[in-house]
Amino acid sequence: GGSHGTLDWLPERGTRVHVLDRRSGAVEVHVVQPPFFFFHVCNTFEADGAVCVDLCAFDDPEIVSSLSLERLTDDSQARDLPRSRVVRLSLPRRGGGDGGGDADGGAAPELVPLDDVSVSGGFADLPTINPRVAGCADYRFVYGIGAARPTPVSNRLVKTDVAGGGGGRGGGETLPPP
Repeated sequence: GGSHGTLDWLPERGTRVHVLDRRSGAVEVHVVQPPFFFFHVCNTFEADGAVCVDLCAFDDPEIVSSLSLERLTDDSQARDLPRSRVVRLSLPRRGGGDGGGDADGGAAPELVPLDDVSVSGGFADLPTINPRVAGCADYRFVYGIGAARPTPVSNRLVKTDVAGGGGGRGGGETLPPP
């Protein structure tokens, strides 16, 4: 465990995810193992009886410390950027309850990588998608930042094909002009 500013990291407890049913108000709590840390969500949708959350996941909250002004401006403290990936967290719907994982007999939450680390450099964050496909299961691309390593900061833009193509370039869904 450890403290990172206002965050307490207790990996032995897993990552707790609360799902609120907007129609009924019922709350489901899922505990995901192994634990992970994240700031930013790419997209959220329902598919195949699960709530799916595509997000940029870190193994732990080291990213909080690595982005401190002191560490970024002092070359003696510079380290390679912590690793993160674009992943899909699938939380099977179970109609309420506050158990975690498959404690109530339901399927356990699943965390599946969607990106190609050879393109992202093993770092993904600040994701965005075409707003026209927000909330849709069949969206295809996440745009964000990546890293050409070694580096203490992100230094490249990355396009991730979440439909199974990993990192990608080329045609497809585009962001509308501002």
